[in-house]
Amino acid sequence: MAVKYVPLAYRLIRDFFTFIINVFYSQIDVTGQNEIPEEGPIIFCGNHGNGLIDPAIIMGETKRMISPIAKAPLWKTPVLGTLLNALHAVPVYRKQDFGGATQNNTGAIDAMAQILSRNDCLVIFPEGISHDDPSIVELKTGFARAAVQALLSSNSDDFKVTIIPVGINYNEKSVFRSSVFLEFGHPIYITKRELVARIGGKGQKSEEEIENASHQYVTELTHNVHKMLLEITLQAPSWDTIRLLHLARDMYLERGNKLSKEEVIKITHRFAKGYKKSSSKQTNSFSSR
Repeated sequence: MAVKYVPLAYRLIRDFFTFIINVFYSQIDVTGQNEIPEEGPIIFCGNHGNGLIDPAIIMGETKRMISPIAKAPLWKTPVLGTLLNALHAVPVYRKQDFGGATQNNTGAIDAMAQILSRNDCLVIFPEGISHDDPSIVELKTGFARAAVQALLSSNSDDFKVTIIPVGINYNEKSVFRSSVFLEFGHPIYITKRELVARIGGKGQKSEEEIENASHQYVTELTHNVHKMLLEITLQAPSWDTIRLLHLARDMYLERGNKLSKEEVIKITHRFAKGYKKSSSKQTNSFSSR
């Protein structure tokens, strides 16, 4: 099965940023690439801890052409706006970029749905903001709304949208020659037939009932992607806790345990879950006194 043609301009820009990233980071380990379909629309949903580097890393590790979703003010930056257009990026309008005034992103959702309808791919960071917190914040629903809109606008009941959560785990994101572990999670497949069975179709329910069911479906889908991202990213209440977890992991490895990079990340995740469970027990113990 052949991968859809990727334009030369896109490949040149992608390869340039990949080169820069490979100079800065000493190692980028990737797992789950075999889960990426070679055809059909895909939404890659990643955690967002490192600005423009996050989409560049994901785009550099996939064969498919991927349109990034980016905040609108970036188009005002000389050269960058031109590059974003060449990547077929979609601008979103966040209220924090416009003095706190609520923005209408209907056009952005429409553009995302159109890309999916063409069997192309998107990369989006549903947290809506790049941040330094060592944990994922609440996700926005835009990606799920775009998926539902693309599915409902299709003439085929078999039309399918794939959503793939992507965990980007930086060892020390700002440290030269540090490492990155990228994990493509298990895909979520949604067909129009399955969606209509959940929310109803014309003639089955009123428009208001379909709209309410669609809204509930979008909320559930966003929640499910959030849960999946938590499983493939390292979560902790503070960076001090992250350093403590890395120390515990390194002490474990010093005992002669030979593990792959993926296994090292998984061990760190288990330490993080154990720490969270232990902290929760201590909190409950103090609150019961």
